[in-house]
Amino acid sequence: MPKISLDKSRVLKLVGKKVSDETLLNEIPFMGTDLEGVTKDKIEVEIFPDRPDLLSEEGFARYLSSFLGIKKGLRTYKVKKSDYEVVVDSSVKKIRPFTVCAVVKKLSFDRKKLDSLIDMQEKLHITHGRRRKKVAIGVYPLDKISFPVMYKALSSDKIKFKPLESNKIMSGKDILNKTDKGKEFKHLLENFSKYPVFLDSKNNFLSMPPVINSDDVGKVSLSTKDVFVECSGTDLNALSQALNIVVTSLADAGADVYEVKVSYDDKELFTPDLKTKEMKVDICWINDWLGLKLNEKEFSDAVEKCGLSYSKGKVFIPPYRVDFLHPVDVAEDVATGYKYYNFEGETVNLHTVGSENIVEVLKSKLRDTFVGLGFIENYSLNLISEDFQKKLGSKKIVRLLNSLSETHDSMREYVIYSLLLNASFNKRNVYPQRMFELGTRYVNDKDIVEKESLACLMLGDFTVTNALQVLEVLKTSFDITLNLIEKDHPLFIPGRSGLILHKKEIVGFLGELKPDLISDLEVEFPICGLELDIGCLLKNK
Repeated sequence: MPKISLDKSRVLKLVGKKVSDETLLNEIPFMGTDLEGVTKDKIEVEIFPDRPDLLSEEGFARYLSSFLGIKKGLRTYKVKKSDYEVVVDSSVKKIRPFTVCAVVKKLSFDRKKLDSLIDMQEKLHITHGRRRKKVAIGVYPLDKISFPVMYKALSSDKIKFKPLESNKIMSGKDILNKTDKGKEFKHLLENFSKYPVFLDSKNNFLSMPPVINSDDVGKVSLSTKDVFVECSGTDLNALSQALNIVVTSLADAGADVYEVKVSYDDKELFTPDLKTKEMKVDICWINDWLGLKLNEKEFSDAVEKCGLSYSKGKVFIPPYRVDFLHPVDVAEDVATGYKYYNFEGETVNLHTVGSENIVEVLKSKLRDTFVGLGFIENYSLNLISEDFQKKLGSKKIVRLLNSLSETHDSMREYVIYSLLLNASFNKRNVYPQRMFELGTRYVNDKDIVEKESLACLMLGDFTVTNALQVLEVLKTSFDITLNLIEKDHPLFIPGRSGLILHKKEIVGFLGELKPDLISDLEVEFPICGLELDIGCLLKNK
């Protein structure tokens, strides 16, 4: 969750009423945000990912004023007509195909306001925009732009402009390879032969999204009064949401919003769309969901404290809210507006007998066994690098569609992979090392299946014999028949590995790691280990 530091005096000025620190400390945690602290000058909060509209001082003040009952209810926004136009060329279709835009006038920047805008922009990039992969936001001084603006893709050699805070004209590839922002976001464009750009009617470069603005046309200063705002990327709905959040925040600071016609090959959009959304709700259903008995007036009061309004079976939602997908989302706002500290506890008239989960009981016994053998328990994520799994011989890998990191872009096929990765991190520690882990592995067969697994590694003067000894301890401790058949395995030295069988079913493997894999891990000692699906230990009961 992004942590933001808000200027307290500016927030309270936007709220329109003096609010004591005690009230802030008591009420903000019940707004659905995690309060870090209130100081003389700052309000520090963590914002949940479903509320990107709270990432600015204007957005947070808007919600706070509703929640405290100072300015309750729905905020509406007017979009003024204009003849501004952005033309989207078909060349961007396979790169970053969409953009939505707006013009905002009558801004009054000081250093704090400008810094707040930039901070909101970057926080939206990181969260809502998935680190600019889905959404990138550009803000430009309007007086330097000649309309219509063109959004198109050009080859590197045809891109020539000075990036922000640079005094040197660069090509597209130079921007990716020689600027800090280029290096940071290079991975989003480097696989394309052309890069997206915004150009005005005089062929002045505004920017190369999602990387950087032009220093000549894309630099907003304290003297800027009117701006052109564009959001470009891969998801039209997410772009529209981001644009609405930005322009409504600026409108709450006193600015006027103007529409922009965005012309595609097959359609025309007029953005931003700041119309109020609506959702049908059943108050009885929400009362049942929450365990309340609110009448229409009480229900209306609760939603108004979250910046919504209610009338005749419908809840009306402002354009900057992106978190309403189902009536249960309305129920969440009703609970927030009703205020959680007003809910009364109730004794449940139900007699139950609790007991430990059988799998957790087994895991506890396994931990005791391995700690007794001198092993240290390892805890790691179920996510791991796809490339790392391929190096270890995996072929049927469960990949993530929208991974945020190349080091955590797939689900591990075996728990022992996490131990091997940990071994590479611990190579400077004292040997011998013994480690084990109990966790989930993911099998990509006809369907993706989760299995609970035990894995252990021994690093130092160990051989396959030591892995066999661990297997014997498991057989004795859990009174189970586990047979071993000699069979080569991608991880292990041929002739020094085997498969573990329980009632003719393959339930695991053991062996000595191949020298080339040990070398890749940069470990200087032999490694042996085993992995066992612990389901067989439950079947034995």
